[in-house]
Amino acid sequence: MLDLGSRRGAAEKAALPLMIVAFLGIAGFLYWLNVTAVGTTTAVVAAPEEDPFADAIPITASSLETNALQFEGALLRVPDITVVSRVGDQAFWTQLPNEDNFFMKMGPGLTGDSVPMTVSSGETASFVVGTLRIMNDSTLNAWESQGAFENTPTGRLEAEFADVFLELEHFERSAGEADEAGTEEASPPGGGSQ
Repeated sequence: MLDLGSRRGAAEKAALPLMIVAFLGIAGFLYWLNVTAVGTTTAVVAAPEEDPFADAIPITASSLETNALQFEGALLRVPDITVVSRVGDQAFWTQLPNEDNFFMKMGPGLTGDSVPMTVSSGETASFVVGTLRIMNDSTLNAWESQGAFENTPTGRLEAEFADVFLELEHFERSAGEADEAGTEEASPPGGGSQ
């Protein structure tokens, strides 16, 4: 029979040094990876916000000067609108590039909130979105019954001068004015402290 006792002793004597060499090899490899590794950065890309007014037709204010009726019933996006004169709390006049005045009225989405949106004379919108409508007596009567001209006794008379108007769904304040409006809204009415 074959005696394997002498071979077992040689294997047991070599096991400890081989294990130490294996651990040192692994430690050396990990050290080498650490030294030669190149740092990486991960860019987080935010998903673009969906524009709720993507279907609005982009036009310039000068497009309203000559034949505004071509846009009747269309949802329009008009940049750089300045409030020239307020008509009550819900409407205002703006001036077109040819210096004609154009009437704009806050729509139900802007006036129906518990805190309706108001604008000030001289305020600028980076853009407005609204539907072009023809002015008529039934529209004026509806506005009057809704209280659109409560704070302006001549409001209805002023609105009657408009042949067409833009019924606004959105008024995007310019960046600086939006910051000022935010601080004004944060203070209590009357400017006092509560």
